[in-house]
Amino acid sequence: MLASPTVYANTVKDGETGFIYHDVNEFYSKLKFLVNNAQKRCEVAEKAYDYVKHNRLLSQHYEERWDWYNELIARLPELNDETQKRIELLQDKGYKAFGGFGNVQEKVEVF
Repeated sequence: MLASPTVYANTVKDGETGFIYHDVNEFYSKLKFLVNNAQKRCEVAEKAYDYVKHNRLLSQHYEERWDWYNELIARLPELNDETQKRIELLQDKGYKAFGGFGNVQEKVEVF
């Protein structure tokens, strides 16, 4: 993986499970390094797969995800109210893009 730190800074260990670049020159340099170093590419890929297998597979934390979804469902009226307030605030400030939402309650309440 060759990635920006914006999303992956806390996940990818630079040089171990992938490569993080901060600008175009660093991207080019690291990409060139990876193209020219098959063994390092394989090592990093193997470590990245191991990391995902042990830390990121949904099968290992699906119960937490399930609980989180249930919590969101239980809080749906509260979350809908907060969403409505934010939309109204944005509309009051002149953000016309939010005018087409109609009744937020109708759109969000699916359960």
